[in-house]
Formats: sequence, C-alpha cells, structure tokens
Amino acid sequence: MSLIENMGLVNKDKDRTIKQIPVNLLVENPDNFYCVGDVEELKYSIIAAGGVRQNLVVEPMDDGRYMIVSGHRRCKAVKQLLKEQTVGISDTVPCEISTDHYGNQLLLIETNSTARELTAWERVEQYIRLNSLFKYGIMTKKINGRKRDAIAEVLHESKTNIARYSAISNNLRKYYTDWMKSGKLGISAAYEVSKMTPDQQKEFYEQHLDDAEITLKAIDDFLNPVATPEEMPVAEIEEPMPEQEEVQEAGEVDPEDIFADDEEDAEADQEAESSKPEELEELQTEHDFTMNDIYGYYQMMGNILKKLDDGTCSEEEMITKLQVQANNMIPKLDRLRLLANQIKEMKQ
Repeated sequence: MSLIENMGLVNKDKDRTIKQIPVNLLVENPDNFYCVGDVEELKYSIIAAGGVRQNLVVEPMDDGRYMIVSGHRRCKAVKQLLKEQTVGISDTVPCEISTDHYGNQLLLIETNSTARELTAWERVEQYIRLNSLFKYGIMTKKINGRKRDAIAEVLHESKTNIARYSAISNNLRKYYTDWMKSGKLGISAAYEVSKMTPDQQKEFYEQHLDDAEITLKAIDDFLNPVATPEEMPVAEIEEPMPEQEEVQEAGEVDPEDIFADDEEDAEADQEAESSKPEELEELQTEHDFTMNDIYGYYQMMGNILKKLDDGTCSEEEMITKLQVQANNMIPKLDRLRLLANQIKEMKQ
C-alpha cells in the first residue's frame, strides 16, 4: 500500500482493474513535468525479462485511449523496441486502470520523487504541484493535518527543505528556470539567490551568464564584494590646531588609551559571536542537503533491489548499479561527518 493511501489521500477500497493495453493507446500525461530521459538501459532490462513485468498505472480518457500516470519510461522503451522490431516484445503492456484523477496526480509525483536523482527545478516544481494539490485536498477534506508535514512525508524530504522550496518558488525570478533545469543552479544556491532583491537577482544573473555552475562562493562574493586598493577611499588626515596640540612627556599614558584596546577587543569578540548563528545556519543547511542527497541514494538503491525482485533487472545489472550508487554516496558520507563535527564544535 502506498504512502498516499496510508495518509487517506486516495480511496483504498476502490476496485482496480488490471489488463493488457496496446501501447499505441497510451498517451503522455500533460501534467508530467519529470524528464523521461534516455531509456536504452531500460530497454535491455525489458528484453532480458521477456517484456514489461511491472504494471503501468493509467487513467481512461473519453476517446478510448489511456493517459499514463506511472510508467512513462516503460512505455517509451516498449515503443522504441517495437519500432526497432525487437523479437519477443509484445505490443501490449500490463496496466492498472485508475479513475481517481486527484489520486492519480498525487501518484504521479510520489512514484517519480524517489525514482532517480532529480534536477533542482524538478524538486521545486514537484513541491509547487503537490502544494497546489494539497490545497485542494484540504478544501475537499481529503487531507487532514499540517500541509507542510504531509508534503515532506510524501516527497521524503525534511521540513527544512520544504521551507526552502517554498522560498524559491515564491521569490526566485523565472529567468533562473533554465539554470535549474540544466543543473547550473542547485537548490542551495537557488535558495540564497531567492533571498536577494529583484534588482540584485537581475544583476547577478547578468554577471554570471557564462558560468558553468553557480557556487555559494560566487553568491557571497556578489553580496559582500571586497574593495580593491584603487576603490578604497583615501582617509583625510586632520592636522591638529596649534592651540589644541598637547605635548606628552616620555612615558606618559593618555587615560583614554588605557581602555581603547579593551574596547576594540570587546567589539571584535561581539562581532565574532554575532556571526556564529549565521555560520551555524549555513552549516546546518549544507548538512540537511547532504543528508537529503544520501537519503536519495538510499532510495535509489532500494529501487534497484526492487527491480531485481520484479524481474526487470538482472543480478549483474543490480550489482553494477549498486556499486555506482555506493561510490557516489561515499564522498557525501565523508562530508556529512565533517559537517556534523563542525556543528558540534560550534554549539559547544
């Protein structure tokens, strides 16, 4: 039983019809904003399994065709195999027919949110879509409880990340969309840019059009530029008036100088102390995103094992794919340990 069923977002007791449907009757879902991508590897898995072994989920249309809810990549792979006249591939695929349009829209997001590593744009877009669906769900009393908690649970994300997606969707200028889709602008950087004023966002965008990747350092340099020697103002030196000039004897100490160093030290300590919460927040943010990346690898490894169980992946393919995910996860775990230690030291 899926998470959205457990949460009461779809009808658990509805009848579910499963039948073989010709792929030429299956149409793309206009609400699907996820990238279908290359399916070459999936095609080999389908050939090895002798066809599609996992049901697609489809919604009937008025013209006799079916709109795909879950299984866009499988459908694309089968269509390509048929076009290539691959031997042993049927022109029909097993489909579960669902008439719950609202639940189908939720299912579209749930099945794709952990299927692979998503782009920053896809992660924010699925939040926007799910947020809209939950508003409808609350109005129609299909959903109870706190919306942010429910969204975080469906997307397998922390509530901190959900808050960041909300800030990005509300404040980031639309011309950054292509950067997020291409991977040039990640979530952490997008969140920082979203906190800029509209004029700052435009200026930053124009300055970094040719960059391959937007880093947090680039954002920090933009917000806190370091003045060059030529840009630094020359301090005006005021000559003391002769009548105000006082001659100090050798060894004599000005009483005001006694406290000057102490005041400077206190100001420096206060400045360092005031910057701690900001540094701690930055570390915690990076910690949360790193943890989320690790959880994503964990989810993908689980999906790989699931494919072995349902026969869409061979054992050799499983081993290779798990090795890739494990190798990708190791540097993330090393970084997480470092961040955890830094946060612990800063809190002491």
